[in-house]
Amino acid sequence: VESQIKELKERILKSRTGLFDLSHYNDIHLICGVVKDFLRSLSESLLTESLWKSFAFIVDEESDLIKQQKIDSLIQQLPKPNRDTLAFIIIHLQRVAASPLCRMPIINLSRTMGPAVIGYSSKHISGIDLVGETYKQTKILEFFLNIPSNYWSQFLEINNNYNISSTPMTKHKIGTPILISEHHYQSTPKITYPAPSSTFFSPI
Repeated sequence: VESQIKELKERILKSRTGLFDLSHYNDIHLICGVVKDFLRSLSESLLTESLWKSFAFIVDEESDLIKQQKIDSLIQQLPKPNRDTLAFIIIHLQRVAASPLCRMPIINLSRTMGPAVIGYSSKHISGIDLVGETYKQTKILEFFLNIPSNYWSQFLEINNNYNISSTPMTKHKIGTPILISEHHYQSTPKITYPAPSSTFFSPI
């Protein structure tokens, strides 16, 4: 499987036709493996070495409002490629979490995808630091996944076809915290996926 992951990743990276056509790849584990391998091969995590520890420190804030405001400030400081890639991945994982077919709630996705999506503060950590940062990865990704998707979609400049109501949502109407008190975000929409014909669909 590892050799297949490496081979597919190289084909995608060397593609000259823009978006690589994955329609004939039916193994979701292979595709997820490629995504994880690509993220781990980056010179630094999407959160960058300079900001990683700031994210890790803030996620332990007791006040949700302070945490939300500081996290937003850090996200705005990320390089655009990092921020946009992170936003795209978060929106996709939110769709996975919303699908009853995937059976992957946010906490499970955070544990499974944290090492790849959030990464580590450095390529050279080990021992007790490695254990501590693995725990932080889960907490950071879980917090990101609980930020409503229309916060993340603002970075992607794409049309959202989820038929989200334009009526502002208050904090009492949503299950996730409002990122900044001046903004009103809507809850992550429920996505209906077609049932697979035979095999069980898993995002990981």
